[in-house]
Amino acid sequence: MKTFVAYSIFHQAMAIVFAVLATASVTFALCHASLLMLA
Repeated sequence: MKTFVAYSIFHQAMAIVFAVLATASVTFALCHASLLMLA
């Protein structure tokens, strides 16, 4: 049971990290696109 809880917490942490990275890359892509349009 303890292993399952640890895995659950680890899985949740990985999901949060992945979400943050995805948001950052999308934001970067949008900023890059707007800069290209302005240029």
